[in-house]
Amino acid sequence: MSRKGHTAEFKRTVLDAYENQGYSLSEIQRKYGVHHTTLVYWRKMVDKYGVEGLKGTSHNKTYTKEMKLAAISDYLSGNYSQRDVIEKHGISSTSVLRKWMKDYNGHREIKGQSEGM
Repeated sequence: MSRKGHTAEFKRTVLDAYENQGYSLSEIQRKYGVHHTTLVYWRKMVDKYGVEGLKGTSHNKTYTKEMKLAAISDYLSGNYSQRDVIEKHGISSTSVLRKWMKDYNGHREIKGQSEGM
């Protein structure tokens, strides 16, 4: 069962606690349950898109087969982390990339948006 993502307001509160209120990364993790890599990702989204970068999307993004394969290839090259790959390709989350990797490693066909996924 997946959990609902954090609201933009919650993300702003956590970023403020770290950047302006002097909380350490370990204090942020204890108080808010947010891992430091998530905090870094949120900061990158604000730097790239402004506070709008903290808002989730109201619909599922679609990806072409070619884009999925390019992302998989980048990750398998060992030159990129999962976070790097999702930022480079505009993928919504690392869980999406992990699902594609699972399909790829399980020798299941990678389909694009016009092919049913």
